[in-house]
Parts: sequence; C-alpha cells; structure tokens
Amino acid sequence: MAKREFEIPDLPGRELVERAANVTGLELAVLADAFDDSLDSYDSLDAVAVWGRVAAWAQARQAEAAAVVEAQVTELYGAGEGARPAPTSAGPGEARSRRVLEPRAARELAMRLGISRPAAATLIKTGRAITGSMTATGEALADGHLCWAKARALIGGLDGLPEPLVMDVEDTLLPHAAGRTPAQLTRDVAKLVVAADPEGAGARHQVARSMRRVNRPSALPDGMARISAVLPAEDALALDLSLDGAARHARAESDGRTTDQLRTDALAAIGHHALATGRVELPVLSGTADCRSGGMSPDTAAEPASADSAQTVNEVGTENSEARPTIFSFPTGGGAPRINVTVPVTALLEPGREPPGSGEAPAGGTVGEALPSPENVPELHGYGAIDPITARALSAGGIWRRLVTDPETGTVLDVGRKVYRPPADLARLVRARDGTCTRPGCTVKAQACELDHVQSWEHGGPTSAANMVALCPSDHRAKSRGDFTVVRHADGAVDWTSPTGHTYRRAPGGTVVHLDRHDGQADASVPADPPY
Repeated sequence: MAKREFEIPDLPGRELVERAANVTGLELAVLADAFDDSLDSYDSLDAVAVWGRVAAWAQARQAEAAAVVEAQVTELYGAGEGARPAPTSAGPGEARSRRVLEPRAARELAMRLGISRPAAATLIKTGRAITGSMTATGEALADGHLCWAKARALIGGLDGLPEPLVMDVEDTLLPHAAGRTPAQLTRDVAKLVVAADPEGAGARHQVARSMRRVNRPSALPDGMARISAVLPAEDALALDLSLDGAARHARAESDGRTTDQLRTDALAAIGHHALATGRVELPVLSGTADCRSGGMSPDTAAEPASADSAQTVNEVGTENSEARPTIFSFPTGGGAPRINVTVPVTALLEPGREPPGSGEAPAGGTVGEALPSPENVPELHGYGAIDPITARALSAGGIWRRLVTDPETGTVLDVGRKVYRPPADLARLVRARDGTCTRPGCTVKAQACELDHVQSWEHGGPTSAANMVALCPSDHRAKSRGDFTVVRHADGAVDWTSPTGHTYRRAPGGTVVHLDRHDGQADASVPADPPY
C-alpha cells in the first residue's frame, strides 16, 4: 500500500475549518488535528462537527473491516451456530431472510473489541450493507455527511428488503438526510416502505411482533439498573401514556416527586404488586384474550383495549413514598390520555374500495420506479408510519383519537370531537400543524409541548396561529431566557440563532438546514451539514 502524506497548510483557524469542507477521510483527520484553541466560539462549534465527520469515516471503515472478518470467519468455521428458522407466523410476502443466527464472527469481534455480541452483530450487519446493496449510504457515512446513528436508521429500516426498493429509498432520503435526526430518518424510511409495499409491511410487522421481548436488567452505577422492552408500537404508546396519566394524577394530588420519578415508580409498582399478590392482573377482553399466555391472540392483538374495559389498579398508601413504589390510579373518562392516529381518507377504505371520483390509480409500490407518496401512509403519533390494516384497527378503538387528513394537502379534516374533549381550537390547530417541538432537531411530539408566542405577548405579539409554535418545556425555557433568537416565516419555517452566531432553519416537515452567518442562506461551504 502506498504511503500517503498530507501537508498541513499554515492558515488561520477559520480557513482551516473552511478547507475541511472539501476533504474527507484521512486527510480530513490530519487537517482537524491542526485545530487549536485560537478558534472563536463559532468556529469551535464547526470544529466539533468536523471531528464528527472524522468519526463517521472511521466508523464506516471499521464496519467494512467487520464485514471482511465475517466473510473470513465464515469461510474458516461455517456460517454460524445455533441457526434456527424464524417463527412460522411470518405470513406471506416476506422480503427479508428470517434465519436467526449467532455467527461466530460476532463472538470473535465482541471479544476483540470488548463489546456485546449484539453490538458486534450490528457492526457486521452495517458493514455488509454498506459494501453490498447500500453503498450510497456507505459513501455518505465515509464522507461524513451521515453520522453512525443516521446510517443505522437507514440500514435498520431497509436491511433485507429488495435491492431496487432499497436504492429508491436511498435516492429519496440521502439528499436531505443531513438535516434529519436519526428518529426522523427512521420514520421517513418506514413511511416510504409502507407506501411502496403496504401488504409486505403488514406481514413484516406480524413477524416482528412475534419477537417482542423485555430484556433483562443491566447494571448501572449507584445501585441503579436499566430495563428495556421491544414491543408493538401501539402497546409501547399505551404504556407510555398510562405512565404519564399516573404521574399527572399524582402531581395533581400534590405528590412531591418529579414526573420522571412518578413514571418510574408507577412502572415498578406493577412488579411489586405482582410479587405481593402472586399474579399479574390483566384486563380480559371478550374474544381477544389468550388465557394461556395472558396476552392478546395474534389475530386480534392490533385491536386496542377501550378505556371502559381496562382494569385500574387501586391506589395503595405507604408511610414513605420514597421507600417503595405506590400503585397509582388515574382517570379513564373524557380527560384520559389519548393516542392520535393520523389516517388519510384513502387508508380508511377497505382493500379494493376507492374514494368517490378517484378513478383509475396507478399501482403503488412498483420496485425500481418512483416511490408512492408517503403522505398517504397512516401515522401513529409518537412513533411513525404503520400499515393501513393496523391503522384501521386502531382508529376504531376507544382510547385512540383519529385525525383524518386530506391525502393531497395533508389538511386535518376530522379530529374526532365526539371521542375526545378538545383543548382550545387554536391550540389544536398549532399542535396538529407543527407535529413536534419546532426547535431544530427536537422531536418531542406536539401533544407534550407548550405553546409559545414567537413575538412575546409583552412586546405586542398576537395570540394567533402565525405567531405561535409548539415548544417542549426545555426548549421553551431556553427561548424565554433569551438563549436563542427565534423567527417564524410565513411558510412555516422557523429559524433559531444561537449566541455563537449559528442559525438553524427547521422546515415545516422537520428538516433542518444550517444557514451561513453572513447572509442567512444555506451554508454553501458545507456540501451537507456534518452529523449533529
């Protein structure tokens, strides 16, 4: 291999930062190593972004090397051990290979790197993808236009799908991926995949839900532990909202614990109550309960429990609320938490039916051709895209609030006033319009946000849709303190300017663009913003 040498130019710090926009890989790392503490606050922030590009390049090369290791180990020792077929409930139309393997290569890497086998397997899978069907993602990662988390968001949603579909989704998302967060990209991928192949998405969901699990606790410092679960999105959101409801109810009763503490204690109370009584009490719904497992039957698991059928756990007093968790109760009537399901009119129709006057429509999901519009894909608020069958089931449930939208304009047509007590019309409009917190890069859902006057009320700002945005409590406090200057444009874009002089523009769909400090235009010195 030829030896490469790079000369570090003797330039002021700002010019070094600007030159970094035009180089990649090892040359970028050498250039970044010349940064020093003479940079001002603006350039120091850009220097951190440059180092992010260096890290992305190194991670791409590491993943590629891991894929080579897998091929070598596979050749030496065979494909893997413990290979077993996937559960038989996969259903028709699977595009992915469903063999579950524990490859020796993952164990080899895990031991060499001192990481878990799942982490090593992820490294291998990423390397296999970026050297196989997702080379465009690999190039964007190596160039530093994507960070590792964003590359993983793309790969995680596309791994195993037909190559033409993978390439179509890459072509659609990569040009704007730098301005999206990993969570946004995960949702973007899901919407495009569901739009292109709704039936396949439903079949893949059934396979995925058969692998639901609660992971064993992992140790944390100071006598704490972490526990995580992988479960259907509707179940995760139901649990999340029930914990929120319990916490809000306790706070209303003057409980001194924080919301995070109350949510945690409510969850822990389930385990303590089960250990004390010897059973886990679950609601039994007529025709849907599987008494052997305590869960829902596969055919009806997508149907949510109604608020009236759910059993509530009685509140149990304790002399020291910090000593052991309390079992909470919370309202289940008109003021109970609701989960929003945004469903385009077309998705409410049963398969084979069309809206009046729709006429012939081109078949969607043709691999290799233009992808169908993701605007017609149902969305579970707080999660992302879901397939139409699941959406129809959820929107019929008692605790799920359906927002029906026009598939062409996205305008909210029906907010389900009969099943949910609405806040003020203006608040509903602003939250439905913004979707999430409008601070660039924040994805807290609008239902959990406060409403802010962009131009403050004290300085003449009106209480109007044009002057109001959704902000999560943390970002609302930051703006109110004057940490950022915020401007909302007529097209719905919102600019946030920090004390360092950096300005970030959030488009109405959530995409973020870094603006040049001189003229407020997109920064032309950076082809695509480094990962942040």
